[in-house]
Amino acid sequence: MEPRRIRCSAVAAVALLGLAACGEDQENETAAPSGETVQLEPDYPSYDQESMTAEAVLIASGTVIATEHTVLTPTYEGDTPEENPLLGLSEEEKQEAMEQDEGVPATAITFRINEVQKGDASPGDEIVIVQTGGMVDGIEYEASGTTIMEDGVEYLVFAGEGNDGTYNVLGGSAGLYRGSGDTYEAVDPEAPFDSISEDEAESLADEHQ
Repeated sequence: MEPRRIRCSAVAAVALLGLAACGEDQENETAAPSGETVQLEPDYPSYDQESMTAEAVLIASGTVIATEHTVLTPTYEGDTPEENPLLGLSEEEKQEAMEQDEGVPATAITFRINEVQKGDASPGDEIVIVQTGGMVDGIEYEASGTTIMEDGVEYLVFAGEGNDGTYNVLGGSAGLYRGSGDTYEAVDPEAPFDSISEDEAESLADEHQ
């Protein structure tokens, strides 16, 4: 059975979490039954090596120690229409828009840092990385361009700042590299690096301090 598809838009309104709410195709207005897979289609920004390194607030290697299903909800913060789609609406219209917004299924990753190449963190710190896609009410939501990090696996991550002290992987999975020691391989074939070492990541980060 073909998974149902829901479009998502990656706009700065939820840059804190990386995504805005999803707009469901009109033919898919009814709720998906439990056990079904729904395909989310986020519109992630693209990065090259330089822009990814520059935009990352944290570049670090570490190991996933826990995963948990959650839901992303827009915060609607900012002073421009791009940042905050509710600007210019009446209070009644704002309330109606927010009540209709149920958020985006996601997975919260607890990540224990081994080495830091860029950012305000230290080896041994445990951070939370939120990725789009996950399980809600027995329905599996899979996000195109997103590979959910696996428990017990080591990664090198280029991360942006999320909400309430969390982080998100830049470009969906473009900022996610799996491996151990000195070499990490891209999990996304469209990633700006095919592979990268901790030393290479640190050298690039030094150029953008």
